[in-house]
Amino acid sequence: MRCVQTFWTAGQSLLDNGFGWPSPQLHLMSWALSCLSLRRNYKDVALYTDSEGYRVFIELLKLPYTEVTVCYDGLSCPQPHWAYPKMLTYSFQKEPFIHVDGDLYLPYRLESRIEQSALIAQNQENTDGTDHLVVITGRNHDSAGRLYFIFMEVGTSSVSKGCSPQNRLTYYPDEPSFEGRFFEL
Repeated sequence: MRCVQTFWTAGQSLLDNGFGWPSPQLHLMSWALSCLSLRRNYKDVALYTDSEGYRVFIELLKLPYTEVTVCYDGLSCPQPHWAYPKMLTYSFQKEPFIHVDGDLYLPYRLESRIEQSALIAQNQENTDGTDHLVVITGRNHDSAGRLYFIFMEVGTSSVSKGCSPQNRLTYYPDEPSFEGRFFEL
């Protein structure tokens, strides 16, 4: 099982900004514990980040990722879409993977039945609370070549909309933005 993590600094300093944590030190300790717990249980642990993430996580903290991809320098992303780099990281994967946030620690390897599942989900990314949950179940490209993710809206009362295998979350790279569309069963 390939484990993948994403960290995009948005041009901010990892040593000065806690990124939602009470202090930068606690934030970095969380990332270190997360990476170390993954490496203890998995051989393949990759990080997708920007130059600042590389400088701190790899050069200063010497976290033992097996692969590091610096790909988010200069990424333009509106604040409400702060999870956008994770979606990009998902789209880069060519083999089964689990994306693990920097505040998740795995003291043991996941059970094989979980690792072999078609989808593993932690929670929805929402700073205002969870009002619905979208689960990504696949990806493809439309006739115009745009990437889209197939999703299930598992928090809706409309089963015919929420469970359609044709539901699409389309990525528009020029904006950058995503647009969701439901299909009736």
